Amino acid sequence: MNNSLQFVGVVLLAATLWMTGGLPAQAQDKNGSSLMQTAQDIVFQGKLYSSLTRDASILFDGEIEELRVRPGQAVKRGEVLLTYRLTPEVMASLRSRVSSSMISEFEARLAGLDAEALSARIKLKELKSLQEGNFIPEGRLEEPRNALAALEAQRQAVEKALSLKKRLLDDDIAQLKALLGDVIGHDKVPTTVQLKAPIDGHVTTLAPTVRPNSLVRGGTVAMIVGVLDPMVVRAQVYETEALRIKPGDKATMTLPSLPGKSFEVVLSRVNLTPLTQGIDQPTFYEVELTAPNPELLLREGLKAQIAFTH
Repeated sequence: MNNSLQFVGVVLLAATLWMTGGLPAQAQDKNGSSLMQTAQDIVFQGKLYSSLTRDASILFDGEIEELRVRPGQAVKRGEVLLTYRLTPEVMASLRSRVSSSMISEFEARLAGLDAEALSARIKLKELKSLQEGNFIPEGRLEEPRNALAALEAQRQAVEKALSLKKRLLDDDIAQLKALLGDVIGHDKVPTTVQLKAPIDGHVTTLAPTVRPNSLVRGGTVAMIVGVLDPMVVRAQVYETEALRIKPGDKATMTLPSLPGKSFEVVLSRVNLTPLTQGIDQPTFYEVELTAPNPELLLREGLKAQIAFTH
């Protein structure tokens, strides 16, 4: 009985010390960490993503001719990823867009108007000579003068339309060149087009329909090029913990898929607007951490655990 009373007394004393903050500072849990320190740690889970991604899209309907890369391959900006042959319908449409035939028609109309105006001036000059010699009355000059004025007004309208057509055609060709390169131009349409890497990085995704001899539609995202070093970790952090961390803080990242390895990561972003606004809902903020990946061990989609020690 005495031993039982002594044991209860020890338990009560320990409980009292813990509640009043009198627990010895050296008290530790089974892992060797102090109980106070463990209580202050911030631990949450997130997922890994490329720090930057860009789509490489096929712009026009075509047939894949050559695929030059594979998933995971490093590429440089401007490097050719694949080539594809344009369909006959696309080529006909592009030929119409870059054709200068309409400009030639306007120029021909201008030349015809200039010839008519020249004849009208010569005729008007002859009539003026006759009128000055009093061979014809002044009223005979009114009709040729009006005809010449009409020709000059018509020429100005055609010249303005020609200038607009040239500007629109040049702008359209400039846009096509930005998409396809110098392989396209005035009355110049390629049969084969190259798809190039938009940024330096690695091919992270390759569309299953993209393979030699396959027909793909314009607008198809053929592949995604991503920056894998560094990676980023995106996570959602509860409000009380979000207030305790700030950009620049360092943390330790571990992954279930890579047991025994840990990585130092740095908090790079903390959104100030919560994911949910409802007063009856818990408040979480989205955060982002930067994870160096020089050996390319980390991949998109891997689950990660982040631990801040304060």
